[in-house]
Amino acid sequence: MKTKPDLDTRPPKAAVRKTDVILKLARSIIVRRKLSNADLNEARASGLTDDEIAETIVNVMLNIFSKYANEVGRSDGEFLGNGAG
Repeated sequence: MKTKPDLDTRPPKAAVRKTDVILKLARSIIVRRKLSNADLNEARASGLTDDEIAETIVNVMLNIFSKYANEVGRSDGEFLGNGAG
């Protein structure tokens, strides 16, 4: 029986090359929490513009902050009207 690879270790793969490059860039941001010059050069060499690289970075950051905001909103404290007032 085949087992599914763990999502954290499975490399991102997309049918469209440009999407594949964007996924790899996003994974570098999430896993390593930084982008190296090599990451940026590889993305550019693969056809991404600086605007597309910046858009990828901003989208990853937005998703991370949205996740944090959702977690805070589920707290047992008084934040967002969840506690006794």
